[in-house]
Amino acid sequence: MIRILFTVLLLFVTHPVRAADIVTETPRNLTPMGSYTNLFQQKNFLSTVSGKPRSLTYFFRMPAIKNATAKMPLVLVLHGGAGWAHGGVYGAQSNLPAFIAVPVLGSGRQWAWPEGDATLHGKTGPDGLNDAIVLITQLLRDYPIDKDRLYVIGCSDGGTGVFGAARYYPDVFAAGVSISGVWNPMDAVKMTHMPFLQFYGAKDVGMAQNGDLMKIALKQAGAPVATTVYPNLGHQCDAPDFYTAKMWNWLFSQRRGTKAD
Repeated sequence: MIRILFTVLLLFVTHPVRAADIVTETPRNLTPMGSYTNLFQQKNFLSTVSGKPRSLTYFFRMPAIKNATAKMPLVLVLHGGAGWAHGGVYGAQSNLPAFIAVPVLGSGRQWAWPEGDATLHGKTGPDGLNDAIVLITQLLRDYPIDKDRLYVIGCSDGGTGVFGAARYYPDVFAAGVSISGVWNPMDAVKMTHMPFLQFYGAKDVGMAQNGDLMKIALKQAGAPVATTVYPNLGHQCDAPDFYTAKMWNWLFSQRRGTKAD
């Protein structure tokens, strides 16, 4: 199913679109990495998955160390509700040997909503994630990116987006890191393919309660997920505890189609 979607999205991206028909979606944050945003190139990509062509903003960083003989990984960073992408900050600081892409949603949009949660949000299924897949398809075409080493990381709404990636796009990403995200535990049985790390702070009111439920549900479902609860942290997406060398090393050790260690 996902392979078919990739083919369809590629057709959307490459199909000619009249400039007059394109709607430019205003990004909610033009400095998602704060002062580190200037280490990224601001770019635009075209998405038509909603039925009309839209020009969307993303930020892109080339690998700090390039391998001239091999394709490189791609880290997709999903920002939080206010548009802050701290994974991009720490990725730039760490000079990751990977491409980094940070798409920016417009106001009122979310990366994904859990199934069975329509009473809470009025919506269900992927939203911004669909556009992110279009972006990945374009980047795979334009840069030497290893399609078996696509990673996704995010905090808060971005962490929810990583749960959504595990639920809706499990055979696209090799692995992910969900930080302080929320999801419907009943969906856990459908999140058993993509390995990911689940991080959250014990003092993160509301999020921690859902995190505990997700931890139990994912374990019962046999999902390839390792959960770490940080006893002294609240809802702190900028906390360095989440973005350690150990985390990055684990992420880059994963390849699509293999089990997590």
